[in-house]
Amino acid sequence: MKICIYGLGAIGGMMGGWLAASGEDVSAVLRPGATLDAVRKNGLTLTETVDGAPRSRQIAIRAVEDPAELGPQDLVIVAVKSTALPDVARRIAPLLGPDTTVLSAMNGVPWWFFHGLAPELAGTPLPSADADGSIAAAIPAARVLGCVVHLSAATPEPGVVRLVAGKRLIIGEPAGGGEALGRRQVAHGRAFVAVDRAEVGGLARIVDRRAPRAGVVAGRALDLDD
Repeated sequence: MKICIYGLGAIGGMMGGWLAASGEDVSAVLRPGATLDAVRKNGLTLTETVDGAPRSRQIAIRAVEDPAELGPQDLVIVAVKSTALPDVARRIAPLLGPDTTVLSAMNGVPWWFFHGLAPELAGTPLPSADADGSIAAAIPAARVLGCVVHLSAATPEPGVVRLVAGKRLIIGEPAGGGEALGRRQVAHGRAFVAVDRAEVGGLARIVDRRAPRAGVVAGRALDLDD
């Protein structure tokens, strides 16, 4: 399975490192700079606490600046700050084939938030998340799996990621149901079962204040130690 991590920071680095360590074909798109140089030279260093002591391992990940070098992927995990999304939208096209899934591993209200809700809400724009609609045009909600990341990680130096706490994801289809998930393998080298409508964890407090208008229910929590 070809997987690209778009944004190899703390969260993207942990997810990419776990996936690569489990045998998946993982690459990454990074901005020019020290992290890109370090991963190209040494691979990604993944540090976790095992039996009370830190343990590091080197993970080989192909790191590029230009997405066109990689071509279409089976899965693209977008793990950037929300302010970087417009640039991702402008550059992501070479990674997207007819069946590519995009996993948005970003906490906060996403551009696809209203997708799959009641008809009177489904087309509601979110200017705060996608001011001109360019993100939704480049990454349609039909491609997306929503994800809330329940882990904390750090980047003590370029090319090094360290797990601080937690090891869980909440993943789901923006439109609900699970038909598309039957063919989607997501994270940590495993196939994930279908879930109901994606409420993506960190949104719960926001959604609670909107209910019952939004009508969003929980997705499936995934413990990456399982």
